[in-house]
Amino acid sequence: MDNAIGVYDKTKNEDKIVLITYGKIRIRPKNLIYIVLILTLLMGTLNDDFGVTTNIRYLNDVATLLLMFSLFFDKKIQKYIPYLGLNKIIIAMLVYTLVNIISIIINMVSVSLVVWAVRNTYRFFVFFWACIVYLEKEDLDRIFEIMYKIQWANVVLIFYQFTVLNLKQDDLGGIFGHGGNAGLLIYSVLLLAYAVSKYVSKEYSMFKVLFVLISTCVISVLAEIRAFFVFALIIVIVNAILNKSIIRKTGVILVSIILFFVAVDLYSKLFPYVSLTLDAFIKEGSSTGGGYNISRFNALSEINRLFFKNDNLRELFGFGFGNCEYSNIPLFRSKFYDLNGSYNYRWFTSQWVFLETGYAGVVSYIGIVLFNLSYSIKILKLKKDDDKVFKLICIILSIVCIISFFYNSLLKADFGYIAFFSLAISGIVYKEEKLESEK
Repeated sequence: MDNAIGVYDKTKNEDKIVLITYGKIRIRPKNLIYIVLILTLLMGTLNDDFGVTTNIRYLNDVATLLLMFSLFFDKKIQKYIPYLGLNKIIIAMLVYTLVNIISIIINMVSVSLVVWAVRNTYRFFVFFWACIVYLEKEDLDRIFEIMYKIQWANVVLIFYQFTVLNLKQDDLGGIFGHGGNAGLLIYSVLLLAYAVSKYVSKEYSMFKVLFVLISTCVISVLAEIRAFFVFALIIVIVNAILNKSIIRKTGVILVSIILFFVAVDLYSKLFPYVSLTLDAFIKEGSSTGGGYNISRFNALSEINRLFFKNDNLRELFGFGFGNCEYSNIPLFRSKFYDLNGSYNYRWFTSQWVFLETGYAGVVSYIGIVLFNLSYSIKILKLKKDDDKVFKLICIILSIVCIISFFYNSLLKADFGYIAFFSLAISGIVYKEEKLESEK
């Protein structure tokens, strides 16, 4: 069969799904995962620096639909959920889905808005399970090495945008284009978590870890991403507590302290009007202005006051899953956004989820990530020490995703593919351990 979709190709005595076959070209689910990750990393600069149409992002939608098709017919997904102890995560996703359905029924959300909301949210859940089922441990090292190489291009782009284009702060995104700080942040944190964890575990050279440390630190200063340093602290703390190599841990801690003071000095020179004190951070998080028309720290109470008006049903289930959606396509843009889009609630996952599905949606969504964190900690205690690096990364990124839920739009924006790939890492590693133990 020259042209086919959903056929099976027997190689290495295994059934491996080939989603698309055209002549000698064969695209498997694993290929699609690579395509989605690389496109997510590069689509910003392709749009803003090279003039490629923004519609390129919909290639990820096509890839995700094909992955969903593959998972639906692949019996491995049914096997892996109980086999790997992932029941709690799937239950959390089902509870979140039930909350969404209830909110849709209560608020009579239109079908078109529900469809767009499903696209915006569930594409990441599909990608999460696809990563667990189709990626192997060797793929993780390969993907992180690709990210390491891309970081060199990212450094060049950042300095070009900063010096030639005179872009600063939120407009400075490197490979994520003229903006996209949420993507730049998760990418920097994931790359740093890998480099530090690998180095402390004696699997990474000093040159590589220093390059990643210095480059992510400098980029975060130039783009004024202060949250990066909080996440970097989490990376150092998790490795200090859970890794064994005393000498390397001490080295990373000392270099991190030096870089922190260098970063503070750079901040004071580049942004003299920005205060780095704890009081200033709390004040900024509690205030509005500059586009942040609902504050970070008081978002839920402010949304209740502005929109829910202390209506208990609204507080519990919001305006309905999909009823606050935005799209360039009028069919998928809600009336709520047309009236209230100036509040920029789409800049924060927590605000968006709370408006649509209330406290029930917020709690059930966070529950998915919390169960993933619990799962990662649980399997860290099991078996192989040489897989500890990846388990540590998943613990770190689970914490980062919980904070990001309130801090930015990571878990709703296109960059969410990177986040859910990182959340899938523990499942991928544990699957490999289980399969190896059965040989």
